[in-house]
Amino acid sequence: SATGGIFHLEDNPASFIDSTALESATGRFLWTPNCDQAADNYYSVTFHAVDHHPAIPLSDLSIFRIKVNIPPVEDLTISPAANSMLLDWNPPGCDGIAYYNIYRATDSITNEETCCEPGTPEAMGYTLIGTSDTTNYADSENLIVGNDYCYIVTAVNASGVESCISEVVCAHLNFEIPVITHVSIDVTDPVVGEDSVYWSYPKELNTVLYP
Repeated sequence: SATGGIFHLEDNPASFIDSTALESATGRFLWTPNCDQAADNYYSVTFHAVDHHPAIPLSDLSIFRIKVNIPPVEDLTISPAANSMLLDWNPPGCDGIAYYNIYRATDSITNEETCCEPGTPEAMGYTLIGTSDTTNYADSENLIVGNDYCYIVTAVNASGVESCISEVVCAHLNFEIPVITHVSIDVTDPVVGEDSVYWSYPKELNTVLYP
């Protein structure tokens, strides 16, 4: 036999088909959770087996924990554009997504986590930089030409449950904007003060976008 809260869910409850036999018995546990049943906590199921031996009756319990996750977003891509990173992705195979979290890290921090053993983006060294209620996002905050930036996107449902993390995708800004390399005050004067400003010309200028 089996007991647990998932057998009493109002929507899509689990079922257990028990069995009795002389030598050995096999029960069948059935549950295909849906996305609405994704939760931060585990579901617990207790299986109970009883041996009706006439002389030495024995019994045993076995407890299983089941974690239901929202699958990750798919096909995350990044397109550098001037001083911004344009992110696009496809939603996970779930309805009821309320918004998406966008995480960023400087330099390459790869994703070694799996959906069955999820970690948090913060534990991996990523910082939450924004949210989006669509499947795209433009990041232009404190980006520096020459740095590599890596991104992770997660989906969050109406209950606040966060999905498994996406694949890590990294990119860098194209050197297509002037970069200031030197600023100095030459003459301090309330009327005729002088400053010197130097910059590097763009090295990857897209002359179609910037004729």
